[in-house]
Amino acid sequence: MTDDLDQRSPPAPFGVLVLLAFLSIDGIERTVELGAWLWARHASVAPPRAYAINLPVFGLWAIVDALLVLLLVMRTRAGRWFCVVIFLLHAGYMTHVLAGTNPELWIYLGTLGRLRIAATAAIDLFAACYLLSPAPAEYLVTS
Repeated sequence: MTDDLDQRSPPAPFGVLVLLAFLSIDGIERTVELGAWLWARHASVAPPRAYAINLPVFGLWAIVDALLVLLLVMRTRAGRWFCVVIFLLHAGYMTHVLAGTNPELWIYLGTLGRLRIAATAAIDLFAACYLLSPAPAEYLVTS
């Protein structure tokens, strides 16, 4: 019986808990907004935002948030690296959309929208760097 108590995993680092909370809240927010868009389409009412979103891509990111939470909870090396790659891809995707394919979106965004985009890119890069640091690497990779 005491051997089972000694085999417990160490508590999660605070940064990992913050990352899990962020991804969970982001996934819930995206799912609610996706539902609002689909309801607005069905009910023929005004959409929740003034500009159109790409619904399949928006839905994909909602699913990716849930996948990242699952991978971090599973504590595997591949899951940690996959999370790093996804965070970097997300920052790159936003840069590609705003600088390459639709630069006019930056012009149409208000100050809060621009700050949100900049904060999202900063959070993505910080999360990727944090996952590469020793504390989360030691916790997230179980042997």
